Amino acid sequence: MNVMRKYVGNSLIILAATCVWSCAAKKEVPAPPPPEVSAIEKQESPDRLERSNTIRITAAVTDVDVKRRLVTLKSAEGEERTIAVGPEVRNLAQVRRGDEVVVTYLESVVFQLYKPGEAKPGMSMAGGLERAKLGEKPGAVGSEVVTITATVMAVDKKKPSITLKKPDGEVVTLPVRKASRLDPVKVGDLLEVTYQQELAISVEKPQK
Repeated sequence: MNVMRKYVGNSLIILAATCVWSCAAKKEVPAPPPPEVSAIEKQESPDRLERSNTIRITAAVTDVDVKRRLVTLKSAEGEERTIAVGPEVRNLAQVRRGDEVVVTYLESVVFQLYKPGEAKPGMSMAGGLERAKLGEKPGAVGSEVVTITATVMAVDKKKPSITLKKPDGEVVTLPVRKASRLDPVKVGDLLEVTYQQELAISVEKPQK
């Protein structure tokens, strides 16, 4: 999880990412629902495939000490953990006991096949982090997108696997789930792989 590692200095993300562990539970605030996990695979055409996974975790706020910048969270299992929230996290005073910290993590990979001349080998990266505006409840949205276009060096339908030459010259062989997906792939083609991660954290009032 590169996004989570990249923004690990943000205390709100630490607070949310560790919300499912440790300590004795208090009963005053009901435990939130268990994590939601969903996986989707789409193949719009023989030369394009998309896979995505989404995880949504909710933790309940059972205590807030604004002066000491401490927040205690309860997981779906009823366990609690107290986290120190750094000054870079805005609007801590807006957090109330009974609020919910919601973490949504999205990971997606898109494979796009090109014929020679339609694309060039290369690599690009982009990312960013946005925080809640002043006066709003704390929140953060981080994203990272990496795109690599590699040249197909070999195709093995028996294993099945594909061998790619990356833009830096490194040659790697990767397994393929279904041999039929290699039918349109030829040596000399270019495979563009776009890997995207998004991490959204928000503090919300519980639904009644």
